[in-house]
Amino acid sequence: MPQPSRQVWDADDEFVRFPGLFRKWELQELIVPGNDYRIESAGETSDGTPLFAVHEGGLAEVPADDGSPGAAGSAAKLAAGVA
Repeated sequence: MPQPSRQVWDADDEFVRFPGLFRKWELQELIVPGNDYRIESAGETSDGTPLFAVHEGGLAEVPADDGSPGAAGSAAKLAAGVA
C-alpha cells in the first residue's frame, strides 16, 4: 500500500508555537480549518498519556488594534492572552 505523501517542514517558515503541551483530545480546541499546523511529539504525562507541541503557521502579519504590526492566528492570540 502506498504511503501518503508528507510535506517537509521548512525551518524558515513562520510558525508560532502555542504555549504549553497538549493531549490529543485537546487538539480539536486548537485547530482551525484552513490554517497550517506542525504537531510534534513532546513526551508524555506520568500516566503515559502522549503530549504534543503545536505550532501554527502560514500566518500573515496584520496590524494590531493600535496600528502596530502583529501576527494573526490562534497561537499568537493565545500567547498574547487575547483568545
